[in-house]
Amino acid sequence: MAAPFKIKALRNEAGEVIGMQADTPEDSQEPLQPEQLARLSYAADVQDFLKAWKWGEWNEMKIRVVGAMPVITTWVNGVKIAELNTATMQAPDYDPNAILGLLGTRGHIALEVHDNDPIFKDSRWGHGGQCRWRNIRIKEL
Repeated sequence: MAAPFKIKALRNEAGEVIGMQADTPEDSQEPLQPEQLARLSYAADVQDFLKAWKWGEWNEMKIRVVGAMPVITTWVNGVKIAELNTATMQAPDYDPNAILGLLGTRGHIALEVHDNDPIFKDSRWGHGGQCRWRNIRIKEL
């Protein structure tokens, strides 16, 4: 529902994924929509993200969630990437009070990865793409 930018695979001449690059509207399979960016109270530039990301290495993600209808702030390797105020976000069929009633104020944590679905096939992550987590820490504010 919200995104600061879109990225895509950077491939070598053999078609192997060797990194990431900024997605462009001209050749995007899923271009960034203006409303996705507008829902954020802060959005980093895609080039700042690409400089911070360590391709082929472990990356440090920090997520701060504050409030019953939270403001969610994310960092990658110390670089602030995005901030979303869920109380004021506007989106079709989104009702922050209904979400609060459904989920409550405590205890829900989810880690999400978008797969290579039938529409995108290997074009989203590339063959052999992986997502792994380690050293997960939770600190109550």
